[in-house]
Amino acid sequence: MNTRRFYLFTAFILTLIFSGCTSHVTVRGIKPDNAERKYKNVIVMVPDGCSMSIQTLARFYKGSDINLDKLLTGAVRTYSANSVITDSAAAATAFATGHKTSSGFIAVAPSTEDLLPGVTPEVEPYYPIPTILEGAKLTGRSTGIVVTSVIPHATPSGFSAHSSSRLKTDDIMEQMVFQNLDVAFGGGMAHLLPEGTSFDTKEGKKWKGTRKDTENLMDALKGLGYSIITTRDELLKESGKKVWGLFNSLDLVPDMDRDELNPTQPSLAEMTKKAIQILSANKKGFFMMVEGSQVDYAGHAHDPAFMVTEFLAFDEAVGVAVDYAKTNNDTIVVIFPDHDTGGLSIGNNGELGRKYGNTSVDTLVTPLKNASISIQGLLELAYKDETVTVPEMQGLFKNRWDITLADAQAEEIIKFKKFPYAVADYISSNFTVIGWTTMGHSGVDVPLWVYTPEDHSPLRGSINNTDIARTLARVMDFDLAQTGKKLFLDAESIFPDSKIIEDSTGHIFETGNYRMPVNKNIVIHGDNTITTKGVSVYISEINKFFIPEDAVKVIQVGKQGRP
Repeated sequence: MNTRRFYLFTAFILTLIFSGCTSHVTVRGIKPDNAERKYKNVIVMVPDGCSMSIQTLARFYKGSDINLDKLLTGAVRTYSANSVITDSAAAATAFATGHKTSSGFIAVAPSTEDLLPGVTPEVEPYYPIPTILEGAKLTGRSTGIVVTSVIPHATPSGFSAHSSSRLKTDDIMEQMVFQNLDVAFGGGMAHLLPEGTSFDTKEGKKWKGTRKDTENLMDALKGLGYSIITTRDELLKESGKKVWGLFNSLDLVPDMDRDELNPTQPSLAEMTKKAIQILSANKKGFFMMVEGSQVDYAGHAHDPAFMVTEFLAFDEAVGVAVDYAKTNNDTIVVIFPDHDTGGLSIGNNGELGRKYGNTSVDTLVTPLKNASISIQGLLELAYKDETVTVPEMQGLFKNRWDITLADAQAEEIIKFKKFPYAVADYISSNFTVIGWTTMGHSGVDVPLWVYTPEDHSPLRGSINNTDIARTLARVMDFDLAQTGKKLFLDAESIFPDSKIIEDSTGHIFETGNYRMPVNKNIVIHGDNTITTKGVSVYISEINKFFIPEDAVKVIQVGKQGRP
């Protein structure tokens, strides 16, 4: 055999030997179906609005490795359907549904007017798209949401509601109430109550309602059998199976401010632990989304002490989730930011930043560790009486941040008045080595952290944010497209005799003697109310009402006169 034939023969044999391996080649870090194991429990955790820089800062600040350091597996691309820099609503939609959407949209398909190159929607514009939380619920799993923002904020909404605007918080909160969540912990009591009503706390505070409609969703929750708790003590003692915890009228206070400004609020780790305790009682498993919401708030505010302490509070919650997963090996924990916020850097253009070659750990962390309150908390104290003098501002910064302000510096800060981001940016530039690039979001890839038994992650490498939902649906053993067919049917196309009316509570779908109020999971027929497996959704831009498959069957059977 000559040399050429020998090499050709050898190449042929090697091709045969290794051809079986090609079926396991990953595409953008996603393992094929036959390589994936299934998981009973899925915990998604989102440190909203950050990138790798905060992980580095947190490690130096803590003085040791953090929980996330052991879990890094890849990076996530964050662009939305219409912007290189995503907003939180579009980001949440992507990793909750597996579809890119337009800025501001909550779990509905994008408008096609301004799509980025390469984005090809698979769903009609504005149509609702099923989420992995909804899919998990249909499998019999328990579901829960834990956040430090208001509960109807963009990220939690992306898993449990559908709207053409994240600003429609009345609609979003109503859908979340009727989604049959087993656990919802966070802030936002105001979004349960109508304007003109209030909730009196045990501490003597009055939380005023903000709803524009006449719906009292606190009464609705009680009618649905939920326990409603409002304090840390109640959380720690809670033993119910269906619980809503609203621990403030609006957002929770920053973790670093809690002991002073609102000590009755629980930490994110405490809420996470209790949620797992409740949800894990279901033998069919559970799906839970946990968000460190205010990492993002701190990035917008340019407050490095606020941001690093909020991130470490999130990391503590990660420790709770991973500890549970280590003793329950049918659990996967997937962690990723939705996007970066603020563009935090270790290094800036200030005097300290220009000496970067001699930056000590003390130079980096001491100004942040000296802070005993966030800038927004400090300004709340400063302007309690509406005005503040130069000596008073100097005293606050000396006592709360151990910063000595010159008269001119205090005067400059007073000019910013009640704008925390301007004050915090000034402090960062002049007294720390922390830099910022934007008051908004940035378009960079963000880290991906995963815990699985035996380190067998189905998500690795450089992935798209949409890959997360599609992969998690598979490991929970359901199909998102089929979930959509069960939950969101175009009601008018099925019932041509129908009409959409509106009253003080919102839109209502009517066909014959059957009514379905928007944002709820019920069909009303005379004196009878039938519960459905999903909520009804009305999208005003296309004037369409979407209802679940089981609602269609109830109405069809009723119209045919069958029992």
